[in-house]
Amino acid sequence: MAKSIISKSALKSIGQQHADMLTIKGEKELKAKIQMLHKSASHRAVKAGALKSVQVAAKAIKRAVPARYKEAKKGIGWKAAKGKSGLDKGVFRAKAGVGVGVKRSQIKLAAKQNRAGRKGVGIGAANFHWVVLGTKQRTTNAGRNTGRMPQELPGFATKAVKPVKQQMLAASIRGSWNSIRKDIGRGKAY
Repeated sequence: MAKSIISKSALKSIGQQHADMLTIKGEKELKAKIQMLHKSASHRAVKAGALKSVQVAAKAIKRAVPARYKEAKKGIGWKAAKGKSGLDKGVFRAKAGVGVGVKRSQIKLAAKQNRAGRKGVGIGAANFHWVVLGTKQRTTNAGRNTGRMPQELPGFATKAVKPVKQQMLAASIRGSWNSIRKDIGRGKAY
């Protein structure tokens, strides 16, 4: 079982009437507490936990980028959104990875600063996904062969996140508890 995330000072600030509700110490208890919350409060708690977890994952992926591709770190990020259509409609999803959540304009700016007008100077934020995923045989519009790039880092993001799974879980639990505490303080939890 994990340590209690709620400090004694936090309990005092929330009030003694809710103190018995917040002395939960682990993942199973957190799940049970979320089921007791008002529907909107439980959604906020789960969302807050997912956001914290995915932020930890993005940092781990950035740390795992090999030194020779250090410019590629600018192209690694995270994002979270609700689906707008189809099976994803209304479903909250969060993800981290190569080319995720980073604005295209930021990637172009990074590439421009790195190259200073020169063409074809290597792997950066704009094309790091080539190293991770590889490419098929490619040609120019004129039909000239530009070759293919083999996959150099298979399973890169998955391998980078594997060692920090416990940290992701802890961050998720912390984020959920912080959300629950805020909702109790506002009187919107139950």
